[in-house]
Amino acid sequence: MNTLLKENRLEDVVDKRCTEADLETVEAILEIAASCTDADDRPLMNQGTNAVQGIVLDMSKIKDMRLSPQAFKKMYNLRLLKFSDPTWIVEQFMDYPNSHSPYHSKVYLREGLSDLSDKLRSFIWLGYPLPALPSNFNPDNLVELDLRRSNFERLWEDTMHAPKLKWLVLSYCTRLTKIPDLSESPLIEVIDIRYCSSLLDFPPLAQHGNNLCDLFLQGCKSLRSFPSDIHFESLSYFVLRGCNNITKFPEISGNITRLDLS
Repeated sequence: MNTLLKENRLEDVVDKRCTEADLETVEAILEIAASCTDADDRPLMNQGTNAVQGIVLDMSKIKDMRLSPQAFKKMYNLRLLKFSDPTWIVEQFMDYPNSHSPYHSKVYLREGLSDLSDKLRSFIWLGYPLPALPSNFNPDNLVELDLRRSNFERLWEDTMHAPKLKWLVLSYCTRLTKIPDLSESPLIEVIDIRYCSSLLDFPPLAQHGNNLCDLFLQGCKSLRSFPSDIHFESLSYFVLRGCNNITKFPEISGNITRLDLS
């Protein structure tokens, strides 16, 4: 653990050095970090999880892991949280008919999750296991949110205050019925919600500074409409393939490279 704090790279311990480690080892790293104290006689540990800025876990290399709700409580400087499985990218093309089902995450949060860092910039969790994000999570610094193939129905209620958000990826979230109001996210460039087959309506976007370039909606078979005042000014890619229930089409201007309405 001392080496971890000196190098300030938890992802090296979890992702590279522990490729053959059992789950108890990985879980212990997180639990020890979460319970670090401020004892004066532990000059490295008193930094606690302040030293941890990024966690990367390859879930294809582990079995089941259970975390407490406070697993990330003292990670005040956590900027990157990534739980991924590179094998799924291959499997979704090899087994396309079943690729739309939620990914069964190997990381369990039986009692929920709380106390995510306010400094979190990149939040990537394939098959996020909870029905919603923590109610006390502050996404003010969030730039990337990628929760593809998760099992939740909603992210937040009402408006999502994420002024720095640029990439929103919720593809294959087949139970997702609503995306929060994005009118306070003027920097958003990419929205990927392909195969969100239960999504009913597209969310409001910022009225000024519309930077949205790529919008992927294919397979959103329940999608009905867009907000009446929405206007896409910067779109390059707009894919609506398989969205057969749309009754209201948005206004589009600018130079679109690809428009797929098949």
